[in-house]
Order: sequence, then structure tokens, then C-alpha cells
Amino acid sequence: AIIAKTLKGKGVSFLEDKEGWHGKILNELELEKALLELKNPDMPDFKIKSPKKVKYKIRFNDLFHIPEYKKDDLISTRVAYGKALIKLAKNNSLIIATDAEVGNSTHAEDFRKVFPDKFIEAYIAEQNMVSMAAGLSAKGYVPVVATFGAFLTRAYDQIRMANYSRAHIILVGSHCGVSIGEDGPSQMAIEDIAMIRALPGTHVFYPCDA
Repeated sequence: AIIAKTLKGKGVSFLEDKEGWHGKILNELELEKALLELKNPDMPDFKIKSPKKVKYKIRFNDLFHIPEYKKDDLISTRVAYGKALIKLAKNNSLIIATDAEVGNSTHAEDFRKVFPDKFIEAYIAEQNMVSMAAGLSAKGYVPVVATFGAFLTRAYDQIRMANYSRAHIILVGSHCGVSIGEDGPSQMAIEDIAMIRALPGTHVFYPCDA
């Protein structure tokens, strides 16, 4: 964990640690004064390696034809998610999966067993998990973020800002809001369809079976 003790407006006498400046734009005179006080106003040059360009071919037969599913089988969509994610990752090397410490229920742990180096355990920190996914998306990866649908409400601010940043994130909420089961509304989502549909450019898919 990195704990940074920061001061807002550090290095500018009339801004540093002062109230009333959050989100306020400097006028031309204030900007001139601020730049004179800053020793080095240039932004540091961060160099972060981007993933290598990978050519991959998706064959839909390989992805979606899962012969072990039979018409009368009762297979949960959660189990199907774990299997489908593994198939997707075999076709697309840029997929990275994250989970908020419920991988035994979402079946993200099935993916972790096959691709341990492409799985990130985010623990019970949904806000951080979505922010991390936005960063992975910015670097060209395809993050798949999983938790209970109800727990995505905790990260709605981060989901909203990732959306406005045009991040490409796949959110997977299990125990979803089609109907409330025996786990009750604390564990099973009610608002998730409305929550995601409110964001521009999003697509909502609700599989009814495996």
C-alpha cells in the first residue's frame, strides 16, 4: 500500500492547502504568478510499456459451441461464465480478469486456475477494481470485471467516470436483477439493469441460461 500525504496546490503560495480552490480555474494574472512560483511547471515524462500488438482470430464456433450443455441440463449462468471466459482468453491474449473476492461464486476462480498470470484478485474493493480496469483499458487490454451485481453499486461513480473516459470494460454481475432469490436484496441486485442502462454507449446482456 502506498500512502501519500499530499497538499492541494503544493508549491503555489496562494493555493497551497487553502480552502475554496477545488475545481476553480485561475485567471491569467493568477496563472502567471503560479507559474513563477513553481520551480518546474512541466509535467514529468512517464514511460509505461504498452502491450505488444497481437493479431488474433476469433472463431465463433470455438467460443460459443459448448457441447457438454444439453437441452434439459440445469447449468447456472455463473458456471457458464467461468467456462466462456476461459474460451475467450484462449482466443484473445489481451483479456485480463478481475474479481472482488467472490470468485468461488462468480466462477472467476475457474479462469484463475487456467490463467493465473492474467487474473487480478481485487478483494472487497469494488471501486478500486473498476478504476484498475479503466487503467488496463487505457493501456490496450480488455478487462473483465466480476462481482455480485449488487456490489457493482458500490463502484458506480468509478463505472460512470470510466464510461465518460471511453474505457472499454466488460462488467459481469452475478446474482443479477432479473429476479430476487433466497439470498435477498443485500446480495442480489435490483437496480443493476437501470444503473448500467443510464450510461451512454453501454450494452446490457442478460443470459437466461448457460
